[in-house]
Amino acid sequence: MFENSMRFYALSEKFRDLKSKDLGLRVQGAIKHRYDSMKLTSRELYVFEEKIGYQLPDEFKDFLKCFGWGAGPGNGIFSLSDSQYYIKKWGEDLGKKGDITSDFQFTSTQITEFFEKKENFGVYPRIKLQRLDGILPVSHHGGSFYTYLVVKGEEVGKVWGINIENFDTKPLGKRQGLFFLDWFENWLDENLKESDNKKLNVLCREYLDQFINRDEERDFQEEKLFLNKDRLRKFKEEEGISEHTWLSMSHCSMNNLPDKFYEVKGLLGLDLSYNNISGIYSSLKKISSLSYLSLKSNNLKALPDAIKIFKKLKILNASNNRLYSLPDFLGGLEELEYINVSNNRIREIHPGIS
Repeated sequence: MFENSMRFYALSEKFRDLKSKDLGLRVQGAIKHRYDSMKLTSRELYVFEEKIGYQLPDEFKDFLKCFGWGAGPGNGIFSLSDSQYYIKKWGEDLGKKGDITSDFQFTSTQITEFFEKKENFGVYPRIKLQRLDGILPVSHHGGSFYTYLVVKGEEVGKVWGINIENFDTKPLGKRQGLFFLDWFENWLDENLKESDNKKLNVLCREYLDQFINRDEERDFQEEKLFLNKDRLRKFKEEEGISEHTWLSMSHCSMNNLPDKFYEVKGLLGLDLSYNNISGIYSSLKKISSLSYLSLKSNNLKALPDAIKIFKKLKILNASNNRLYSLPDFLGGLEELEYINVSNNRIREIHPGIS
Protein backbone atom coordinates (compact mmCIF):
# COMPACT_ATOMS: atom_id res chain seq x y z
CA MET A 1 0.00 0.00 0.00
CA PHE A 2 1.33 3.44 -0.91
CA GLU A 3 2.08 5.85 1.92
CA ASN A 4 -0.07 8.54 0.23
CA SER A 5 -2.77 6.18 -1.04
CA MET A 6 -5.60 8.74 -0.73
CA ARG A 7 -3.62 11.29 -2.69
CA PHE A 8 -2.84 8.79 -5.42
CA TYR A 9 -6.54 7.99 -5.59
CA ALA A 10 -7.35 11.69 -6.06
CA LEU A 11 -4.63 12.04 -8.70
CA SER A 12 -5.99 8.99 -10.51
CA GLU A 13 -9.46 10.60 -10.61
CA LYS A 14 -8.03 13.81 -12.09
CA PHE A 15 -5.96 11.83 -14.57
CA ARG A 16 -9.00 9.91 -15.81
CA ASP A 17 -10.91 13.18 -16.05
CA LEU A 18 -8.20 14.80 -18.17
CA LYS A 19 -7.92 11.75 -20.42
CA SER A 20 -11.68 11.73 -21.02
CA LYS A 21 -11.66 15.45 -21.87
CA ASP A 22 -8.62 15.41 -24.14
CA LEU A 23 -9.97 12.99 -26.74
CA GLY A 24 -8.38 15.16 -29.43
CA LEU A 25 -4.93 14.75 -27.77
CA ARG A 26 -4.30 18.50 -27.73
CA VAL A 27 -2.40 18.62 -24.44
CA GLN A 28 1.35 18.87 -25.05
CA GLY A 29 2.85 15.41 -25.45
CA ALA A 30 -0.52 13.62 -25.47
CA ILE A 31 -0.24 12.67 -29.13
CA LYS A 32 2.95 10.82 -28.17
CA HIS A 33 2.03 9.11 -24.89
CA ARG A 34 -1.76 8.95 -25.56
CA TYR A 35 -2.27 8.86 -21.77
CA ASP A 36 -0.74 5.39 -21.59
CA SER A 37 1.80 4.58 -18.89
CA MET A 38 3.91 1.58 -17.94
CA LYS A 39 3.83 0.78 -14.24
CA LEU A 40 6.95 -0.59 -12.59
CA THR A 41 7.06 -3.35 -9.99
CA SER A 42 8.93 -3.20 -6.72
CA ARG A 43 11.30 -5.78 -8.14
CA GLU A 44 12.09 -3.67 -11.23
CA LEU A 45 12.77 -0.64 -9.06
CA TYR A 46 15.00 -2.69 -6.75
CA VAL A 47 17.04 -3.91 -9.74
CA PHE A 48 17.46 -0.33 -11.01
CA GLU A 49 18.55 0.92 -7.60
CA GLU A 50 21.08 -1.89 -7.34
CA LYS A 51 22.42 -0.86 -10.74
CA ILE A 52 22.87 2.81 -9.85
CA GLY A 53 23.95 2.12 -6.28
CA TYR A 54 21.41 4.44 -4.68
CA GLN A 55 17.74 4.43 -3.60
CA LEU A 56 15.30 6.74 -5.39
CA PRO A 57 12.99 9.02 -3.36
CA ASP A 58 10.02 7.08 -1.95
CA GLU A 59 7.43 9.45 -3.47
CA PHE A 60 8.91 8.98 -6.94
CA LYS A 61 9.02 5.20 -6.55
CA ASP A 62 5.39 5.12 -5.40
CA PHE A 63 4.48 7.21 -8.45
CA LEU A 64 6.20 4.76 -10.79
CA LYS A 65 4.37 1.87 -9.14
CA CYS A 66 0.98 3.62 -9.19
CA PHE A 67 1.15 5.55 -12.50
CA GLY A 68 4.39 4.50 -14.19
CA TRP A 69 6.44 6.23 -16.86
CA GLY A 70 4.66 7.63 -19.91
CA ALA A 71 1.85 10.19 -19.58
CA GLY A 72 2.77 13.35 -17.73
CA PRO A 73 4.14 16.90 -17.97
CA GLY A 74 6.03 18.01 -21.06
CA ASN A 75 6.20 15.19 -23.57
CA GLY A 76 5.67 12.62 -20.83
CA ILE A 77 7.60 11.01 -17.97
CA PHE A 78 10.85 9.32 -19.01
CA SER A 79 11.42 5.63 -18.52
CA LEU A 80 14.37 4.90 -16.23
CA SER A 81 16.45 3.84 -19.23
CA ASP A 82 15.65 7.16 -20.96
CA SER A 83 16.65 9.01 -17.79
CA GLN A 84 20.01 7.25 -17.85
CA TYR A 85 20.45 8.08 -21.53
CA TYR A 86 19.81 11.79 -21.00
CA ILE A 87 22.04 12.13 -17.93
CA LYS A 88 24.83 10.52 -19.95
CA LYS A 89 24.19 12.87 -22.88
CA TRP A 90 24.10 15.92 -20.61
CA GLY A 91 27.39 14.81 -19.11
CA GLU A 92 28.97 14.68 -22.56
CA ASP A 93 27.66 18.17 -23.37
CA LEU A 94 28.81 19.58 -20.04
CA GLY A 95 32.09 17.70 -20.09
CA LYS A 96 31.47 16.29 -16.62
CA LYS A 97 30.02 12.91 -15.79
CA GLY A 98 27.24 12.98 -13.19
CA ASP A 99 27.20 10.82 -10.07
CA ILE A 100 23.69 10.04 -8.82
CA THR A 101 25.05 8.98 -5.40
CA SER A 102 26.66 12.41 -4.74
CA ASP A 103 24.79 15.39 -3.31
CA PHE A 104 23.03 17.86 -5.58
CA GLN A 105 25.06 21.00 -6.23
CA PHE A 106 22.87 23.40 -4.24
CA THR A 107 21.56 23.45 -0.67
CA SER A 108 18.22 24.95 0.30
CA THR A 109 19.97 27.84 2.09
CA GLN A 110 22.05 28.67 -0.98
CA ILE A 111 18.96 28.73 -3.16
CA THR A 112 17.04 31.04 -0.81
CA GLU A 113 19.96 33.46 -0.53
CA PHE A 114 20.52 33.44 -4.28
CA PHE A 115 16.90 34.24 -5.07
CA GLU A 116 16.67 36.99 -2.48
CA LYS A 117 19.81 38.63 -3.85
CA LYS A 118 18.76 38.40 -7.49
CA GLU A 119 15.19 39.52 -6.89
CA ASN A 120 16.41 42.59 -5.00
CA PHE A 121 18.19 43.66 -8.20
CA GLY A 122 15.25 42.79 -10.43
CA VAL A 123 17.23 40.05 -12.20
CA TYR A 124 15.48 36.98 -13.63
CA PRO A 125 16.65 34.22 -11.23
CA ARG A 126 18.70 31.52 -12.94
CA ILE A 127 21.50 29.38 -11.62
CA LYS A 128 24.28 27.71 -13.60
CA LEU A 129 24.37 23.96 -13.03
CA GLN A 130 28.04 22.95 -13.01
CA ARG A 131 27.69 19.38 -11.79
CA LEU A 132 25.15 16.69 -12.66
CA ASP A 133 25.45 14.97 -9.29
CA GLY A 134 22.33 13.74 -7.51
CA ILE A 135 19.83 14.34 -10.33
CA LEU A 136 17.69 12.26 -12.66
CA PRO A 137 16.11 13.69 -15.87
CA VAL A 138 12.34 13.07 -15.86
CA SER A 139 10.77 14.98 -18.77
CA HIS A 140 11.43 16.92 -22.00
CA HIS A 141 9.42 20.07 -22.70
CA GLY A 142 10.62 20.74 -26.22
CA GLY A 143 13.80 22.24 -27.64
CA SER A 144 16.55 22.40 -25.02
CA PHE A 145 14.19 22.56 -22.04
CA TYR A 146 13.95 19.61 -19.62
CA THR A 147 13.01 18.88 -16.03
CA TYR A 148 14.95 16.74 -13.61
CA LEU A 149 14.37 15.27 -10.15
CA VAL A 150 16.81 15.83 -7.31
CA VAL A 151 17.53 12.41 -5.77
CA LYS A 152 20.36 13.24 -3.35
CA GLY A 153 21.01 16.27 -1.13
CA GLU A 154 18.86 18.81 0.72
CA GLU A 155 16.56 19.34 -2.28
CA VAL A 156 15.78 15.62 -2.61
CA GLY A 157 12.38 14.90 -4.15
CA LYS A 158 12.02 18.31 -5.81
CA VAL A 159 11.75 19.01 -9.52
CA TRP A 160 13.92 21.59 -11.32
CA GLY A 161 13.83 22.99 -14.84
CA ILE A 162 16.92 23.27 -17.04
CA ASN A 163 18.00 24.66 -20.39
CA ILE A 164 20.76 22.32 -21.53
CA GLU A 165 22.09 24.79 -24.09
CA ASN A 166 23.76 26.73 -21.29
CA PHE A 167 22.77 24.62 -18.24
CA ASP A 168 20.79 27.44 -16.67
CA THR A 169 18.53 25.89 -14.05
CA LYS A 170 15.94 26.88 -11.47
CA PRO A 171 13.54 25.18 -9.04
CA LEU A 172 10.01 24.90 -10.38
CA GLY A 173 7.27 26.69 -8.47
CA LYS A 174 8.26 29.31 -5.93
CA ARG A 175 11.63 29.52 -4.21
CA GLN A 176 11.02 26.47 -2.07
CA GLY A 177 10.48 24.36 -5.21
CA LEU A 178 7.93 21.68 -6.02
CA PHE A 179 7.98 18.07 -4.96
CA PHE A 180 7.36 15.53 -7.70
CA LEU A 181 3.69 14.80 -6.91
CA ASP A 182 2.91 18.53 -6.60
CA TRP A 183 4.49 19.08 -10.01
CA PHE A 184 2.45 16.24 -11.54
CA GLU A 185 -0.77 17.48 -9.93
CA ASN A 186 -0.13 21.03 -11.16
CA TRP A 187 0.11 19.63 -14.68
CA LEU A 188 -3.25 17.92 -14.23
CA ASP A 189 -4.90 20.99 -12.71
CA GLU A 190 -3.62 23.41 -15.34
CA ASN A 191 -4.78 21.24 -18.22
CA LEU A 192 -8.11 20.45 -16.59
CA LYS A 193 -8.76 24.16 -16.08
CA GLU A 194 -7.83 24.88 -19.68
CA SER A 195 -10.09 22.07 -20.83
CA ASP A 196 -12.95 23.37 -18.67
CA ASN A 197 -12.48 26.86 -20.10
CA LYS A 198 -12.68 25.48 -23.65
CA LYS A 199 -15.80 23.53 -22.72
CA LEU A 200 -17.28 26.69 -21.23
CA ASN A 201 -16.70 28.50 -24.51
CA VAL A 202 -18.47 25.74 -26.43
CA LEU A 203 -21.42 25.31 -24.08
CA CYS A 204 -21.92 28.77 -22.63
CA ARG A 205 -20.61 31.42 -24.97
CA GLU A 206 -23.84 31.66 -26.90
CA TYR A 207 -25.72 32.18 -23.62
CA LEU A 208 -23.27 34.56 -21.96
CA ASP A 209 -23.11 36.75 -25.04
CA GLN A 210 -26.82 37.38 -24.63
CA PHE A 211 -26.33 38.79 -21.15
CA ILE A 212 -23.41 41.10 -21.91
CA ASN A 213 -24.61 44.42 -23.25
CA ARG A 214 -22.47 45.03 -26.32
CA ASP A 215 -23.67 48.63 -26.43
CA GLU A 216 -21.57 49.22 -23.33
CA GLU A 217 -18.54 47.67 -25.09
CA ARG A 218 -17.88 45.33 -22.18
CA ASP A 219 -15.39 42.56 -22.87
CA PHE A 220 -16.21 39.23 -21.25
CA GLN A 221 -12.52 38.24 -21.28
CA GLU A 222 -11.76 41.20 -19.02
CA GLU A 223 -14.56 40.31 -16.60
CA LYS A 224 -13.28 36.88 -15.58
CA LEU A 225 -11.82 36.36 -12.14
CA PHE A 226 -9.90 33.19 -11.25
CA LEU A 227 -9.00 32.63 -7.60
CA ASN A 228 -6.40 30.23 -6.23
CA LYS A 229 -5.88 29.49 -2.52
CA ASP A 230 -3.72 32.57 -1.93
CA ARG A 231 -6.00 34.96 -3.82
CA LEU A 232 -9.04 33.44 -2.09
CA ARG A 233 -7.50 34.26 1.28
CA LYS A 234 -6.93 37.84 0.15
CA PHE A 235 -10.44 38.04 -1.26
CA LYS A 236 -11.92 36.98 2.07
CA GLU A 237 -10.04 39.80 3.78
CA GLU A 238 -10.38 42.72 1.40
CA GLU A 239 -11.30 42.17 -2.26
CA GLY A 240 -14.74 42.46 -3.78
CA ILE A 241 -16.04 40.78 -6.93
CA SER A 242 -19.09 42.84 -7.70
CA GLU A 243 -17.75 43.92 -11.11
CA HIS A 244 -17.03 40.43 -12.47
CA THR A 245 -19.25 38.40 -14.76
CA TRP A 246 -17.39 35.09 -14.40
CA LEU A 247 -15.86 33.72 -11.18
CA SER A 248 -13.78 30.57 -10.82
CA MET A 249 -13.00 29.27 -7.33
CA SER A 250 -11.93 25.78 -8.39
CA HIS A 251 -9.12 23.90 -6.58
CA CYS A 252 -9.37 26.18 -3.51
CA SER A 253 -10.00 23.44 -0.85
CA MET A 254 -13.26 25.11 0.22
CA ASN A 255 -15.94 23.51 2.38
CA ASN A 256 -18.42 26.32 1.76
CA LEU A 257 -18.54 29.71 0.07
CA PRO A 258 -16.83 32.62 1.87
CA ASP A 259 -19.15 35.16 3.50
CA LYS A 260 -17.99 38.01 1.26
CA PHE A 261 -19.17 36.06 -1.76
CA TYR A 262 -22.78 36.91 -0.95
CA GLU A 263 -22.10 40.59 -1.61
CA VAL A 264 -21.78 39.90 -5.33
CA LYS A 265 -24.47 40.96 -7.77
CA GLY A 266 -25.02 40.22 -11.45
CA LEU A 267 -22.76 37.14 -11.67
CA LEU A 268 -23.40 35.00 -14.77
CA GLY A 269 -20.90 32.14 -14.45
CA LEU A 270 -19.69 30.43 -11.24
CA ASP A 271 -17.14 27.57 -11.13
CA LEU A 272 -16.80 25.82 -7.74
CA SER A 273 -15.33 22.58 -9.08
CA TYR A 274 -12.65 20.50 -7.33
CA ASN A 275 -13.34 21.60 -3.77
CA ASN A 276 -14.78 19.79 -0.75
CA ILE A 277 -18.21 21.44 -0.69
CA SER A 278 -20.89 19.26 0.92
CA GLY A 279 -23.59 21.93 0.93
CA ILE A 280 -24.26 25.64 0.38
CA TYR A 281 -25.93 27.02 3.46
CA SER A 282 -25.97 30.82 3.11
CA SER A 283 -28.34 32.98 1.10
CA LEU A 284 -27.63 33.23 -2.63
CA LYS A 285 -30.51 35.54 -3.49
CA LYS A 286 -28.24 38.34 -4.67
CA ILE A 287 -26.82 36.22 -7.48
CA SER A 288 -30.10 35.00 -8.89
CA SER A 289 -28.87 36.07 -12.35
CA LEU A 290 -26.57 33.02 -12.57
CA SER A 291 -26.60 31.27 -15.96
CA TYR A 292 -23.76 28.74 -15.50
CA LEU A 293 -22.92 26.77 -12.33
CA SER A 294 -20.28 24.06 -11.89
CA LEU A 295 -20.19 22.01 -8.68
CA LYS A 296 -18.13 19.29 -10.28
CA SER A 297 -15.86 17.07 -8.14
CA ASN A 298 -17.00 18.08 -4.67
CA ASN A 299 -18.50 16.09 -1.80
CA LEU A 300 -22.20 16.60 -2.48
CA LYS A 301 -24.70 13.93 -1.48
CA ALA A 302 -27.60 16.13 -2.59
CA LEU A 303 -27.94 19.22 -4.74
CA PRO A 304 -28.21 22.32 -2.50
CA ASP A 305 -31.73 23.74 -2.18
CA ALA A 306 -30.18 27.17 -2.81
CA ILE A 307 -30.00 26.29 -6.51
CA LYS A 308 -33.77 26.69 -6.78
CA ILE A 309 -33.47 30.48 -6.75
CA PHE A 310 -31.33 30.50 -9.92
CA LYS A 311 -34.31 30.98 -12.20
CA LYS A 312 -32.06 31.96 -15.14
CA LEU A 313 -29.75 28.96 -14.82
CA LYS A 314 -29.12 27.30 -18.19
CA ILE A 315 -26.17 24.97 -17.51
CA LEU A 316 -25.54 22.90 -14.37
CA ASN A 317 -22.54 20.60 -13.94
CA ALA A 318 -22.64 18.46 -10.79
CA SER A 319 -20.63 15.50 -12.08
CA ASN A 320 -18.20 13.52 -9.92
CA ASN A 321 -20.03 13.88 -6.62
CA ARG A 322 -22.03 11.45 -4.45
CA LEU A 323 -25.55 12.38 -5.52
CA TYR A 324 -28.27 9.79 -5.00
CA SER A 325 -31.14 11.65 -6.66
CA LEU A 326 -32.18 14.64 -8.74
CA PRO A 327 -34.62 16.77 -6.72
CA ASP A 328 -37.96 18.06 -7.94
CA PHE A 329 -36.94 21.74 -7.67
CA LEU A 330 -34.92 21.34 -10.88
CA GLY A 331 -38.27 21.16 -12.63
CA GLY A 332 -38.90 24.73 -11.59
CA LEU A 333 -35.80 26.01 -13.42
CA GLU A 334 -37.56 26.58 -16.70
CA GLU A 335 -34.51 27.92 -18.57
CA LEU A 336 -32.28 24.95 -17.67
CA GLU A 337 -31.07 23.30 -20.87
CA TYR A 338 -28.05 21.20 -19.87
CA ILE A 339 -27.45 19.05 -16.77
CA ASN A 340 -24.31 16.94 -16.25
CA VAL A 341 -24.57 14.55 -13.30
CA SER A 342 -22.28 11.81 -14.61
CA ASN A 343 -20.16 9.79 -12.17
CA ASN A 344 -22.60 9.94 -9.27
CA ARG A 345 -24.74 7.31 -7.50
CA ILE A 346 -28.12 8.39 -8.80
CA ARG A 347 -31.00 6.02 -8.08
CA GLU A 348 -33.92 8.39 -8.38
CA ILE A 349 -34.91 11.13 -10.79
CA HIS A 350 -37.98 13.07 -9.67
CA PRO A 351 -40.70 12.96 -12.34
CA GLY A 352 -41.24 16.71 -12.02
CA ILE A 353 -37.98 17.31 -13.89
CA SER A 354 -39.58 16.20 -17.14
